[in-house]
Amino acid sequence: MDPVIFSNWTAGLGTALAGSTGSSHRRTIITTVWTVVMMVAALIFAIMAIRPFQDGQSHHAILTNLRSLDLHNASLQRDVLRARAGLLYNYDPLVDSIVGLHQDVTALRSLFERPETAKDESILGSLDKIQQSIDHDEAAVESFKTQNSLLQNSLKILGNALSDLAEGRASGNRKTLPEAGDLGNLMLQYISKNDDRTAALIRRDLDAMTGVGGEQASLARLLIIHGRLILQALPQVRNIIIEVQSSDTINRAQRLQHQYLEVYGQANTSSQWVRVVLGAASVMLCLYVVILVHRLRSRTERLTRRLNFEAMTKDVQACFECEGVQDESLASSMDTALNVIRIFFAASRFGLMIVDTDSLDIREKFGGDPTEIVGGRDLIATMVHAREPVVYRDLQVAIAPYCLTDINFSGRALSLRLWDETTAVCIIEFLDPRSRPSVDEAVLLENAVRHLLQTLNYHRKQQGHAMLERRLEHAERLQAVGTLAGGIAHEFNNILVAILGYGEMLLQLLRPRSTTRQYVQEIVKAAERSRVIIDQILALSRKHERVHKPFDLREVVGDIEALLRVSLPVGIELVTQATCDDCIIDGNPVDIQQSLMNLSKNAAEAMDGTGTIQIGLRPVFVGSRRIISHGVLPPGDYVVLSVSDTGKGIAAGVLANIFEPFFTTRSRSGGTGLGLAAVHGNVTALNGRIDVTSVLGEGTSFEIFIPRSSKDPVPVRQFFTEELVPLGNGEIVAIYEKDKNALSAYEDQLAALGYEPVGMSDWDQLADLLRKNDHNVEVLLIDINSIPSWRSTAELDAIFGEMPLLFISEHPEIMSAKLRNLTPTDVIRKPVASNLLASALKSQAKKFNK
Repeated sequence: MDPVIFSNWTAGLGTALAGSTGSSHRRTIITTVWTVVMMVAALIFAIMAIRPFQDGQSHHAILTNLRSLDLHNASLQRDVLRARAGLLYNYDPLVDSIVGLHQDVTALRSLFERPETAKDESILGSLDKIQQSIDHDEAAVESFKTQNSLLQNSLKILGNALSDLAEGRASGNRKTLPEAGDLGNLMLQYISKNDDRTAALIRRDLDAMTGVGGEQASLARLLIIHGRLILQALPQVRNIIIEVQSSDTINRAQRLQHQYLEVYGQANTSSQWVRVVLGAASVMLCLYVVILVHRLRSRTERLTRRLNFEAMTKDVQACFECEGVQDESLASSMDTALNVIRIFFAASRFGLMIVDTDSLDIREKFGGDPTEIVGGRDLIATMVHAREPVVYRDLQVAIAPYCLTDINFSGRALSLRLWDETTAVCIIEFLDPRSRPSVDEAVLLENAVRHLLQTLNYHRKQQGHAMLERRLEHAERLQAVGTLAGGIAHEFNNILVAILGYGEMLLQLLRPRSTTRQYVQEIVKAAERSRVIIDQILALSRKHERVHKPFDLREVVGDIEALLRVSLPVGIELVTQATCDDCIIDGNPVDIQQSLMNLSKNAAEAMDGTGTIQIGLRPVFVGSRRIISHGVLPPGDYVVLSVSDTGKGIAAGVLANIFEPFFTTRSRSGGTGLGLAAVHGNVTALNGRIDVTSVLGEGTSFEIFIPRSSKDPVPVRQFFTEELVPLGNGEIVAIYEKDKNALSAYEDQLAALGYEPVGMSDWDQLADLLRKNDHNVEVLLIDINSIPSWRSTAELDAIFGEMPLLFISEHPEIMSAKLRNLTPTDVIRKPVASNLLASALKSQAKKFNK
């Protein structure tokens, strides 16, 4: 892509996307803030999520251990009673209960020390108190085991002794202890009731046995020892049992369970709220992730769309790069580029036109006709008159008749204010109605149109540059040809001076109807035709000068129409059409007549004897600088003189060279290549421009743009008024000419006109003559090309003094810049005709007489 186009397009893109970029920047900031907030929230929720929560297994284990604590405590109390009643063979169940209590406390402590367990300091304190109570119960059990063993042993021994005593009585042994008769019953009462009265009666009976001797002494002593042990141990065992039965372990365990359940309930409620919050946060985060994914997908689609847009702009650029810079190629490139844009936006039709902002006139139109797509020009007028840089409209269409709610969009309209008081209006139409387009699509459409217009403007500038280069090259060739023409004209004019001079003098001497006079007349006519060729050669470099006055161009066309009809072949039809009421221009009718003659002649030759030539006149106002086929047309009011034919047309490769001197495609048929070159010189002399359009097989049209004049026109006949040849009365005319043949011709012409010629070809001789002025010279006739180039203007003025001067030159306009301020009659064109020379001499003689 060309750097100039890319920079222009980037600037246009930056301007067009200013609003969209700002909005996108704000959306990016908001999205970033929300992302940061969500990340912080996610971090907080993560911290909350990693917070330890008590699981159901731990809760079940705690409750199981608390129930086991109760069961072991109840087993301990039961086994103590069983051990007291003598129903246990050993104390292993008591030990197992104590061990189980310790294991339950240890398990509870390990469970409560876990981080996730719901607890507080009171729970651990209660657990410590339970441990203390179990330790106290363990000590009581150990004491119970000792005392109860003594008690059970004593009861056993006492029972055996009482059994032996009862057996003795049953056998009739009268030596038995009478005091032991009620001891067994009292002991049974004491064991069951454990009251002090029964204990006193037992002590009485035991005291009564103290003095027993003989065979019963050992039995009495056994009864006394174990009876007293029973009286001593039984209250202790009973107290231990009461102490174990009244242990606070169960109550403390129950209080611990209540505390745990209360703390667990609070923790469970808190965990449930946390779960609710985390669940809601998870849902919100999921929704946010969905939104982010959607936005990311949208941004990806927009980015893809932008990348496709970049590729499309390169394709548009390629449409122009593969063609040249001709108008036809630009038009085809625009159609191809519009088709590329149409495919990019999936449109069925796409039209673009350049509209004059004030008059709504359509200057250019590409692709489909936007007025047909819209269905009228009202929308275009509304958008153009909005006076805004960019106007965007959606074209709506109802899905069903009389449906006001379900509205789809069938197209888009966009107007862009351009730099030259024009507005670009583009309208695209969709085959199927669709929903409202996004802002990005509107920006892309605007950028696409801007890029297309900038590309078109760039290549048109390239076209203008190429045309200006061709114009410069053409001007340089004209300058070179003009330089060459000056030398040719000088030498050729010297020859024509002798031919015309002697021919005209010979015509005056010959009889009117002699054969020799006819021959001489043909010689003079050939010399006159040679003068025309010289004029055409000099016209190539604008080296001729005519009197410029305002005149009506319609009058000139009307005067020459009859001559054109006569000069054209029989099969050529001439049609003139003038739609201009005020066709006043500044110039000379001769230039127009010569141009029309040359153009009509070329048109007739292009049509091969049959066809139509149409000459038209119309006014045109050019509001802005316009590039035409052979130059640049400045803005202003113009009169357009057009010459069109229905010939074969001019090829594009030939069209650029048609105004070059000596360029011709009919060299074998006698073409010189000077006709169109002379037309170009004449039009340039009128400060005009030429625009040529041609289509092969259809014809060619030459449009000559000449600036209009606001002056009052001069009748055309004043340009062609001929007076009688004025003759001299023997006045002395000095002649300076380096070419001796031309000098002799001038002397003979002056003598024939009634003057006394004094010819000189030496500059010093002329200077001496003018200083002395012995011959009373009235007019000095000088060939400007014979003056030495080393003479300055001041030296020439000193030599000539007040002497009336008459100069001869192929380039009259150079004289005004080289010598004194001269009127147009002071310089005559070479070769000099006798009537022109006589008029100029008479004018100089009148100045001298004054």
